[in-house]
Amino acid sequence: MSPLPGGFRLGANRRPPRLVLLPGIEGDARVFAGQVELAARRPVVALHLPDGRSISDLAARVAQHLPPSDVVLLGASLGGLVARSLARTDRRVVGLITLGTLPDPGLVPRRLVPAQRLLRSLPEAVFQRLYRRRIAARMTEEGVSASLQHVLLAALPRRDTLCDRLEAVTSWRPNGPPGVPTLWLRGQVDHEVCWDTAAVRRTLPGVGAEVVPGGHRAHLTHPRPLNAVVEHFLRTL
Repeated sequence: MSPLPGGFRLGANRRPPRLVLLPGIEGDARVFAGQVELAARRPVVALHLPDGRSISDLAARVAQHLPPSDVVLLGASLGGLVARSLARTDRRVVGLITLGTLPDPGLVPRRLVPAQRLLRSLPEAVFQRLYRRRIAARMTEEGVSASLQHVLLAALPRRDTLCDRLEAVTSWRPNGPPGVPTLWLRGQVDHEVCWDTAAVRRTLPGVGAEVVPGGHRAHLTHPRPLNAVVEHFLRTL
């Protein structure tokens, strides 16, 4: 079973893949380059995010590319919403980890709906220029290296793809708690989320909630401490 185009697979010769990584709204699996060391103990698959206008649609498309055996999903931001949906609907999912992911639809920023409409109205060239500038500023603020920024900025999604993904977030209505052992992570200096671990414990009773070093892109900027937390959780399964 191949990952979605452009993703990567590690450790596939040892045993069936166990850890599947799903990126955030930009959708590029290469944001998980820092998670290579997790493959020392188990195979790892990183997937690009497919196209889709709802979380259930995204989840259904990702499900087609999951390994046939049990998996643990690690989703960043939007990827975490997709992973949560799969944890409810796919029996192969035996564990869930999210990073910078909304725990409840009531916490979706109100600005996202008008922002999505505004972005759809922009010419593609204007959108790309503004979007690239915003993401570059965020990455620089969080400490993403210039070389990695160059790679990721060159593959940003087009306007309609991004707006579809924003629509998936604003229309998201979960069908219950994850239903599997779950760890909800937040970057210590994540300025792109409006919730804290107390909100996770309040809206998702029984779900583990922790803070890790870094911001919204802690997997890019602080891979070692994040990997240590992920590895500890995986050993409890």
